[in-house]
Amino acid sequence: MTDWRKFALFTVAITIATRASCGTAAATNLSDDSSSHETIASKARADSSDSCAQTDSSWEKLSKQGENALKSGRFGDAERLYSAALQEAQKSGKSDCRLAESYSHLAALYQTRGQFNKAEPLLEKAMSARGAALGVESASVLIALCQLGQFYLAHGKSTKSERLYHKVLEFVDKKYHNEQRVLSNLNELSSFYVARSNFSGAEDLVKKLEKLTWTPLTGEYAELAVALDGLGLAYQQANKLTQAEELFKRALCLREKALPPGHLALSSSYNNLATVNLSQRRFAQAEPLFKKSLEIAEQVCVAPRSDTWSKAAGLAQCYLNLGRTSDAEALYMHILDSADKAGASNSANLTGCLIELAQLYRHDGKYPQAEPLLKRALTITERVNGPEHCSLTPILDAYAEVLQKIHRNAEAAKLLVRSRAIRGT
Repeated sequence: MTDWRKFALFTVAITIATRASCGTAAATNLSDDSSSHETIASKARADSSDSCAQTDSSWEKLSKQGENALKSGRFGDAERLYSAALQEAQKSGKSDCRLAESYSHLAALYQTRGQFNKAEPLLEKAMSARGAALGVESASVLIALCQLGQFYLAHGKSTKSERLYHKVLEFVDKKYHNEQRVLSNLNELSSFYVARSNFSGAEDLVKKLEKLTWTPLTGEYAELAVALDGLGLAYQQANKLTQAEELFKRALCLREKALPPGHLALSSSYNNLATVNLSQRRFAQAEPLFKKSLEIAEQVCVAPRSDTWSKAAGLAQCYLNLGRTSDAEALYMHILDSADKAGASNSANLTGCLIELAQLYRHDGKYPQAEPLLKRALTITERVNGPEHCSLTPILDAYAEVLQKIHRNAEAAKLLVRSRAIRGT
């Protein structure tokens, strides 16, 4: 390519990159961190710094008063104030972020009161207004789409959730590919100018544009990944594993671009994909994902944590299903040893591990090794759920069987009587 054509490409890339960076700067961050269980009221707080929302003191005042009333449980006052703020936002006759936020405020109020039929059309109007104001490739619009999808799934709106799911995939893919193309063009130009001195200062300008474009994208990608995970988990809970997997894949792709290789959020992404593969009995695909997830978690979290144990337990299940029982046993023992060293030997998060390892020993006829594990699992479950909870019955039955095998029949009989009493039989 001739120098003049490269220069033309350079000019076009500058224009695209500048537009991209301005667009990302304008987007409001509306991420829903699935690890922090915020109240609906705090999720509905307006971002007054949103560049697309023109300052309106009356609207801001009414919105803030409505928020305070909602937090105080004065629902009637909150509805009146939020409705007045919506009227203020509607005066411009435009779809802007103030209008979207006002619809969201009222929707949050109705959700708090359990009036989901009233909340649904308001959430849809908020989505439409925000999309018109910011564009479908805005991170805040995509995050809001994911949150709307979660609402649909939670309330049995499967047809709507399916349509929205395809839109999310389409818009996320388009956003990602467009932005990566811009960055690729800038990188190509930077390499071109390194070897040429006839465009003085151009290389530095391209590098500045790369930074200007990429810096806001890293934050956007991280927040969008959280939203995609949230929607993916909702699909996973609804047993729609194919949809969950596609959302988890995109979340992982965004995190791999935006975060360093050992970041804990990557561990979460690998674990999400691993659990979906495990649920679909794709054990060979799940194993390396669990390994990556566990490796990062153990490197980042020096002190043992329950989520690290769950990742290890998932990998152990893969080993069991792949016939690698000795590897599974070693991993279960590692989890229990780690918990003991951390002073968490009676943690409720260990119950599953104790039962799985006991089941492994029962299958191999190692009943003496299984007995203390089931006793421990029973003690923990009794403490957590109470002595008559239905969750005790499978443990009581398994424990009774093991006691019979080691000729402690009187104790086994008592456990079976107790199990039947809990069942009501």
